[in-house]
Amino acid sequence: KIANEFYPASNTSLVLSINPIDTSNLRVPKYLVGKPFDNVEVIREFNQFVDFVFAGLPDATIIAISIGNEVDGWLADDAQKWSQYARFVAAVSKHIKTTHPDIPIGVKTTWPAIVTAQKSEIGVVNRVAGAIMVTYYPLNDDFTVRPPTVVGNELNQLVQIAGDKPVFLLETGYPSGSDNKSSEKQQAEFIEAIFAAWDQHADSIHMINFVWLYDMSKADVKSMTNYYALKTPAFASFLATLGLKTHKGKDKQAFASVKKYAEVRGWK
Repeated sequence: KIANEFYPASNTSLVLSINPIDTSNLRVPKYLVGKPFDNVEVIREFNQFVDFVFAGLPDATIIAISIGNEVDGWLADDAQKWSQYARFVAAVSKHIKTTHPDIPIGVKTTWPAIVTAQKSEIGVVNRVAGAIMVTYYPLNDDFTVRPPTVVGNELNQLVQIAGDKPVFLLETGYPSGSDNKSSEKQQAEFIEAIFAAWDQHADSIHMINFVWLYDMSKADVKSMTNYYALKTPAFASFLATLGLKTHKGKDKQAFASVKKYAEVRGWK
């Protein structure tokens, strides 16, 4: 209800991420736990939930739907589960298309998984998807940053994998924290690199979502590190410094970069 009242009034479109899997967590009702995703009951219950969500958003403009968030975290390297999830996605996509035929539907996965570690498994799901949906953070395994100069090549890889399907970068960001071996200057350089890469692939990359506008509060960082069961200083710093502004609202260099490169392209 709140979304339906707020976003249309502010002329803001939405991407729905409806998540039976959220990274490394299974998020289905207790009575469905243990049943494979291609089980008839699981599909039926999810379809009913999707109908409920749409009924609550009659005035919203929805430009894409992701069925799951970074699902590679939970599906891991289990080929059977990936195949089951692909059949689930195909079934629920067919249901959604009966009422919303023009909305692209995909499954959000992480950039490292789609280009390397789980490329073949994710391919099984993306073959039945209408769009390629990815989260992209140029990080090493220890949550230190890779240099912004890698962005062009890494998005090239993603676009090549997507082929003729549209790409939605549903999350992208770059921490500015020292524990991530980063800085506000590097974060701003990342923004510049993203826009440059987007120019090269304007026909393929349909949307980019920067995460987040504001840095998280200390309480939110603590909650998130508990949720993901990762309590290293670098992971906490990653969450705490992703914003384009500080938690108190002060602009970082990255926010100025977003404004600059958006305005150059005629966006407001």
